[in-house]
Amino acid sequence: MDYGQIAEQLGNFKKFAEAIGGIFTELPKFLNNLDSFVGGGRGSSELGETSSILGSSK
Repeated sequence: MDYGQIAEQLGNFKKFAEAIGGIFTELPKFLNNLDSFVGGGRGSSELGETSSILGSSK
């Protein structure tokens, strides 16, 4: 692999990572909205689990 290919791979990975990062920043907001829309209940415990999963992946 030459430096051009490596740079291209890193560029692709950066785009991918930014897309994933965008999903993770929007997901808690989305779940919060969904939670209040559904009316609480079991949604809030799922949100807690999701937050801890997202937190541990950092």
